[in-house]
Amino acid sequence: MTIRRRVSLGLVLLLLSPLALAKAAAAPGSPRSRYFATTGRSVSGAFLDFWERNGGLYVFGYPISDELMDVSTDGDSYLTQYFERAIFEYHPENAGTRYEVLLRLLGVIVTKGRYFDPAPPPLSDTPGRRHFPHYGGHSLSGVFLSYWRKNGGLPVFGYPLSEQFDEVSPTDGHTYLVQYFERNRFEYHPELAGTPYEVLLGLLGSEYLAAKQSGKGLVFEPVATPTPTPTPVPVPLPPAGAMGYGFCVHSTNGNLDSLLDQVQQAGFNWIRQQVHWRDIEPGKGAYNWGFLDQIVDQAQRHGVRVLFSIVWSPPWATKDGSSGMPDDPNDFGDLVAAMAARYKGKGLAYEIWNEENYAVENAGYVAGAGRYVELLKVAYTRIKQADPNAIVVCGALTPTGTNDPYVAIDDLTYLRRMFEYQGGIIRDYFDVLGAHVGGTLNPPDTLWPGNPGPGPGWRDHSTHYFRHVEKIRAVMESYGLGNKKIWLTEFGWASTEKVTDQAAPGYGYAYYNSEQEQADYIVRAYQKGCTDYQPWMGAMFLWNLNFGQEFPAGDEKSPFGIIRPDGTWRPAYDALVKMAK
Repeated sequence: MTIRRRVSLGLVLLLLSPLALAKAAAAPGSPRSRYFATTGRSVSGAFLDFWERNGGLYVFGYPISDELMDVSTDGDSYLTQYFERAIFEYHPENAGTRYEVLLRLLGVIVTKGRYFDPAPPPLSDTPGRRHFPHYGGHSLSGVFLSYWRKNGGLPVFGYPLSEQFDEVSPTDGHTYLVQYFERNRFEYHPELAGTPYEVLLGLLGSEYLAAKQSGKGLVFEPVATPTPTPTPVPVPLPPAGAMGYGFCVHSTNGNLDSLLDQVQQAGFNWIRQQVHWRDIEPGKGAYNWGFLDQIVDQAQRHGVRVLFSIVWSPPWATKDGSSGMPDDPNDFGDLVAAMAARYKGKGLAYEIWNEENYAVENAGYVAGAGRYVELLKVAYTRIKQADPNAIVVCGALTPTGTNDPYVAIDDLTYLRRMFEYQGGIIRDYFDVLGAHVGGTLNPPDTLWPGNPGPGPGWRDHSTHYFRHVEKIRAVMESYGLGNKKIWLTEFGWASTEKVTDQAAPGYGYAYYNSEQEQADYIVRAYQKGCTDYQPWMGAMFLWNLNFGQEFPAGDEKSPFGIIRPDGTWRPAYDALVKMAK
């Protein structure tokens, strides 16, 4: 197992000019010197003191240059020495303090121009988590916090520039959990768990030298492989008799472009992305639009439309600080009005809340149907004022067959209460009705009680079946709402085959679906949407495209994904590509 990656002595000699290699006076400090045969370099004086005091080899790696005078990020020249994972600078103006030797701001350099997700609340210290109000207010926790504290903390590494996220290493092409700091990048290496190398600094010292060789001089900016920008393809609303094809996706900064490529390659024209209100507006009127802007802009370039499903109040919007529906629906109205104004004319749809009949989505207790209608009423009005062409989707209910407000209310019961509230005013405040249906282990043409699925289990109630959508449609028509379409904003089948040998509690039916059955059922469901359910089925969003890559295998969401955790396609993806052609 390789723990340290090396830069050869020959490469260093090539990269550093003869002038720069001129031996400079050793940094003041102890008279000791330590020679490293691996790279043929020595570390002496204050640099050796700093190297030993703050973790030595397993933190900074080997020295890959002699001491030299080098220009730093502030434009001044300092006595400098390159290491595999850092660049040491001697600052005489700080002599006698712990800042006498500093690491060059390599983290700031290599992240120049990059966007990172905003810090999630709480924006304060909590047990096991340290928050910093600098550079966007990011936090440290877990093994990265332990490593930061153990090996010098703020004077050595500086403030965090990002949260933790997965990133492909430019050094070896593997994906690691990383976090950027002013002076470096932390990488978590699970293959080295239990050793001093479980957390490593990125090889930014080596990468900086490679940038010198590329002719970029002293400023290193990673060179991304250029990709052609797709020509925007307008995707009109599905006409009567047609249907939109969508994926529920989990997008991040690191996967957005490749994710949209896969959506486009499948021939689909919509994505559904959940948006956490608490992340977008952590303080009243203080919006973090950055990543939503990226989603909207890149989706347009790929010819894909976006449905934002908006959930989870920020603490300031509820009396108890929970994530349930806001105390004042006008606060939510302000948010969606700002969103609709920002993305006006870009063909967006907005799903107002998610599974409002499920206690988990409202801080442990199901909100009354009237309360939801009032939220929907405000949201619809404000969105349409800002963007009359935006599509407002009534939040989809979860099919449970349960009537316990601390767990869930049956979706058909809750739907009737919504339609009956104040004489049916809801009819004026949504464009399409969102719906969720499950498949469990039942093929899409089966339905209890007349044509039940094969079992075992999950066969004695309509909520276990894809065709439960027919019962939802019947309720709509019974209340005179047959003129409105349904969008299935979540449906799908889970399979644990080749994904995990342990399904999440309550999702054991995934054991009984092979990957090929998953593919067959999904395709058949889309076929029914295009034939049996026309003209009232407006769009179908498969749950899900890529959650298997973003969540642990034992997570309930992972077995529904049609891309495996290793990034390979399950049969369902290939089947959908063929279906959409």
